[in-house]
Amino acid sequence: MFYVLGSSPQTSAMPRTTQAELYRANNIENHDTAVIRSRTEDDVEILFYASHTVPAAMGPMFRFDFDDAVVTYSADTSAGIVARFRNGKLKKYGDPMLDRPAKIRQSIAAAGGTGQVACPARAAVSHVVCIAAAHASMPQIADFPREQIIQSASDTITMSVVSGLHATLVQCYDQALLPSELGAMDWTKPGRVIASSSVLETSADESLEDLSVHRLARARPVNVLPAHSDEPAGGELTARI
Repeated sequence: MFYVLGSSPQTSAMPRTTQAELYRANNIENHDTAVIRSRTEDDVEILFYASHTVPAAMGPMFRFDFDDAVVTYSADTSAGIVARFRNGKLKKYGDPMLDRPAKIRQSIAAAGGTGQVACPARAAVSHVVCIAAAHASMPQIADFPREQIIQSASDTITMSVVSGLHATLVQCYDQALLPSELGAMDWTKPGRVIASSSVLETSADESLEDLSVHRLARARPVNVLPAHSDEPAGGELTARI
């Protein structure tokens, strides 16, 4: 989503602040459920929802709410990417999943000097900053209540499923909320709001976009904002995935 909102094909929108809610049902070090809210430098709200502890696969899917149109996609349908303009017009962009090996061919061509990748490494900086900020937002992963975790077995795998989580995440997606903002579950825990400028140390004349991949690998939180800071509530565009 950062890439789609970038000002050019070589850049991505940069998150200004990020707040995350990270949970786990499995006995792992990291999270297996993540909900992230970022606000870009242009004050656009971006929301991301994902989980490995729901009973059925769903998506990927996204929704971009622009001033003049709403753009949606769901891998669970055959509609592809569709823009529905507020004046009633409809525009279809096709299905990005129809030719999934295209990115491999594109990378091979770029490596051979006969082409360019659509999303260069520099454009991925914003994603790295967002993930670093998400972990700074919630450095201690919250465990789901054990009584809500069910072991679901199929012919090929046994997995941990959190009772009611699928419906909760769908509701959050539909309402553009974090789980803690629903106010319906006692297991939710809001993360802190993290300023991107505090995630990575930069010199006075260096912006986050100027950071090298090597510098990004040494990312560490420096300062944080309180969970209920006076961040602007606006943004004329909301993107959800």
